[in-house]
Amino acid sequence: MDQNEVSLRAEIRKTADGFASQIRQLESDLRGERTQASQVDARGFGPIAFGIVLTGIPGELAGVTPGGWLGWLIVAISGCWIIRVSPQWLRDYRQALKDAP
Repeated sequence: MDQNEVSLRAEIRKTADGFASQIRQLESDLRGERTQASQVDARGFGPIAFGIVLTGIPGELAGVTPGGWLGWLIVAISGCWIIRVSPQWLRDYRQALKDAP
């Protein structure tokens, strides 16, 4: 009877440790997915800012500087930034397609 109790307690402890390990792994996976999602979302600010610049800011800035060079400078900087981060976006997009069920 005592041997059965000891073996049952050991089995329960082993199972509880396994569940705790699985829960820690799930928490870690969820944290990683949240981090990756926030990084991808943060990269989306660039195209949004670029769209805003293209639709309104250069026209308003044209009156501030002779020839409107400041507005076009902002457009050029935004374009360069988009070109620089495009490979990262494509890599993340391809990875997301691979990971999709």
